Amino acid sequence: MKNKIIFIFLLGLGLSVLFFISVKKKTDSYFVSMVVELNSANLPVLPVFIEGTTFNLTLDLGCNQLMVFTQKSMEKISKKKFISSSYVTGMKGNRYESKEYELPEIELGNGSFINPIVGEDSDQFHYDARLGEPAAEPRTLPDGLIGWKAFQHKNLFLDLGNSKIAFCDSLSTLKKQGYDTETFAKTPLLLDRDFVECEAAIPEQIVRCFLDSGFTVSAINTFGDDTRTLDEAIQSPDMQRYPFFIGGKSFGIGNLHKLPINFPIAIDVVLGMDFFIHHFVFIDFKNEKIYFGRNCKSK
Repeated sequence: MKNKIIFIFLLGLGLSVLFFISVKKKTDSYFVSMVVELNSANLPVLPVFIEGTTFNLTLDLGCNQLMVFTQKSMEKISKKKFISSSYVTGMKGNRYESKEYELPEIELGNGSFINPIVGEDSDQFHYDARLGEPAAEPRTLPDGLIGWKAFQHKNLFLDLGNSKIAFCDSLSTLKKQGYDTETFAKTPLLLDRDFVECEAAIPEQIVRCFLDSGFTVSAINTFGDDTRTLDEAIQSPDMQRYPFFIGGKSFGIGNLHKLPINFPIAIDVVLGMDFFIHHFVFIDFKNEKIYFGRNCKSK
């Protein structure tokens, strides 16, 4: 009788553990979407909230910080602790002073960053990043940038052609949301240079692609062989068409602007917003993979 009671107890305990594991597996699955707006430059914008004030930040995967604010925006934030200052280099090769601050809290969607370290870049840095705009025209700045490190602890899905992004745990969850993930191309996510990059193939060449949702166009870097300035190249487009492959799958003919990009790291190709608008991108930070799919239903 005693052995029977022990057996029943152990059986019940085992079933409880299995039930707990089953529930945990279900709750580990997540898909939390957010609406983004495309501004006049066709760049994605997300609102964040600090001290009751809304700041509209450009979602910029080419930014390797959590968030970066303009000087004007940082002046509106009263509770901040200065950490350090350094210098950053822009796409034109110019260097700008950059400062770091610790803030008590930043709200994004239904979550918050507690005691985050954020940057403040000079307004000139942000002006110079607005490529191709005539200097004589009045230019407005975004409040800042939200970089890829804001999403590195939650896998990020971008459906920018339909003005939304999502935090998503896996490709299987994406499939349950109605996305045809069977057609997605998979390739390693490269973070070794502290930027979001991957490899692609064009005729007779493997290129390293720099993902930059804060850049309006896709480009192949001609720095060193191009006598034009970056602004001149933007204003007088010279494009090259390439058959484009990622993860062994064809993505048709890529129209790449020939731009002289003078950056501290060697960049072969920039995938900008003209690419993101027409493609799904799922960045699996946990497993260091990145997936691409055609977005045939973009607005």
